Amino acid sequence: HAAAGLYHQQIVGLTDKRDATGLFTAWTRSPLGGAASARHGLIGYAVDVAPGLTLSAEAYAKAMETLYAAAWTPLPSFSTGLVTADGTARGLEVTVEGRRGPWRADVRYSRARVEYRSQVLSPYTPAHDRRHQLTVLGQTTLGGVDFGVRWQFGSGLPFSRPFGFDAFVLMDGPIDPYAVPDQVRVVYGIPFNDRLPTYHRLDVSAARTVRLQRAALTVQASVLNAYDRANLLYLDLFTFQRTDQLPLTPALALRIRFE
Repeated sequence: HAAAGLYHQQIVGLTDKRDATGLFTAWTRSPLGGAASARHGLIGYAVDVAPGLTLSAEAYAKAMETLYAAAWTPLPSFSTGLVTADGTARGLEVTVEGRRGPWRADVRYSRARVEYRSQVLSPYTPAHDRRHQLTVLGQTTLGGVDFGVRWQFGSGLPFSRPFGFDAFVLMDGPIDPYAVPDQVRVVYGIPFNDRLPTYHRLDVSAARTVRLQRAALTVQASVLNAYDRANLLYLDLFTFQRTDQLPLTPALALRIRFE
């Protein structure tokens, strides 16, 4: 199979360039008057290599124009200037799907690279450039109970490691620098010169559905992050204090579907 397309987007998502991990995205209209555009192309092939076993591969390429990126400066600020940038994205995804009786297993691996070129910085890898991703999914039904297991892996995302710290006094008039308290700020090194830790996690679940007269009741028990991996959620570049995602977390859910 193959596909191609030309896309335009009038909105843009902005994140704080001082954050090592993007927890929040602000969506707004294209601020500089132009719409982002991209040309996409992909080609793929799938084949049944054996009964119940399917192998597929897909390659894609994207050429992006009039993207909006933060104007890079080595010093932090409370407002972020924007510049336009062009970008390219290339990737390959390989999937193996297996089916045998009540058993199902999927293995999906992707390799990608994203590169931007802006007016003030060229070339560089933006914060969402995840090079390697691997997902393993297993499912089966035994004795009326649906069992599932899912393992995910992702290589580290780029971030700008701080170079150091200094203190400054804003000289906006006749000021005695020895009497005015200074302000501490972070001085950044080379943009996006480092990678955050890798991410991986295992989730397991079991669910059973009971048919009622006019409804279906599903009871599901699950364990998130089954081997208690410390995956990074947020890293404060000012204090280097990290906040992790959920630890090993059991959960119980009930769902009623009326028919």
